[in-house]
Amino acid sequence: MIANTPENNRVWVVEFYSDRCPICKGLVPEVRRAAIELMKDFPGQITLGAVNSRVYHELAEAWGIKSYPWVTSFYKGEKIEDMAGLGGWQSIYNWGKKKFDEKWEPMDGQVLGCKGLKDAGSLGKAEDVAVGDTVVLTADEAKVASCVAEKGKEWAGKMKDKRGPLLGKSGVVKEVDTGRDVVQVTFDGGVDMWWAPVYLTKADGKEL
Repeated sequence: MIANTPENNRVWVVEFYSDRCPICKGLVPEVRRAAIELMKDFPGQITLGAVNSRVYHELAEAWGIKSYPWVTSFYKGEKIEDMAGLGGWQSIYNWGKKKFDEKWEPMDGQVLGCKGLKDAGSLGKAEDVAVGDTVVLTADEAKVASCVAEKGKEWAGKMKDKRGPLLGKSGVVKEVDTGRDVVQVTFDGGVDMWWAPVYLTKADGKEL
């Protein structure tokens, strides 16, 4: 059982396949592209996985998977819905986003970036920083306002509560996850938090 924590609060899109299925093999590039695009646009909020149904047939049977390739979705340990009309990567992307819009809700203590800020070109990348680097949590309220406008008024309080005590504080990069494009930072007092690069600047004052 996966703990119900902010770190695990994500929609899972899972492909059940067989390593002996020609159609499944042909879909590998499409599924991989969908995974890259979804996890880039929704870091820490959508994750893609795959299960070899021939090997783990009991797992497929437990979730009512009757054939393959078969794509389904989960949230907080519960199955959401099976996908119909599996096609190119866009079909998986659009369906995964739809399930996310229908089910996902932020949890207390969860700090994530905003897709709109990426689209505006104001973000660097997690890959621009390394473990051990010193970074500073930005006090740029315009960025926070942009996120609040995108995520809704309820998000304003959550962001303020988490960011407030750390505004302008420096910390050391503990881990870099380029797949989700997020950075884990350790602040004074041993506080560990994951942040999207939009909230961080390098110690030399340059944005990530």
